[in-house]
Amino acid sequence: MKKIVSAMVVMVALSLGATAQHKHERKTPEVRAKEQAEKLKDELNLSADQQRQIEQLKLNTANAAKPYRQEQKELKKRLKEIHKAKDEQIRALLSAEQQLKMAEISKNAKEQAKEAKKQGLESHRQLKDLHHNEQAQLKSILSKKQYEKYLENKQGKKLRTKS
Repeated sequence: MKKIVSAMVVMVALSLGATAQHKHERKTPEVRAKEQAEKLKDELNLSADQQRQIEQLKLNTANAAKPYRQEQKELKKRLKEIHKAKDEQIRALLSAEQQLKMAEISKNAKEQAKEAKKQGLESHRQLKDLHHNEQAQLKSILSKKQYEKYLENKQGKKLRTKS
């Protein structure tokens, strides 16, 4: 009886593990394209032909982006190595006390980045991109003279806040 119960427990554990593992598998580009097109069909009341075309466009885009994603992963890995080497060189220049303080600063920065990511602010770059987009929109809306005046006013505010 104990063997049967033990065998059942093992089987349940294995099936749960397999289910959990299955949930973390990445969907293929084909599956993602089909699901996204289906969602758009429901939301936009697409015809079957529109849905098929959108699905194909999404699949083509995913396939075209694939080599760039791999390149991005490699670049990220290289950048991580460069930053690690820099950190090691900096650490070599610091005293033991300074190294401890640097470690604390680094830990705090990582926690802040984690918190910002939770809030949807994935990086400073996103904020910068938003700013650049805003500037481009303003430039397209305002006349050249108005835009220059806007920049002058903005620069004046920066100078006043630094004083």
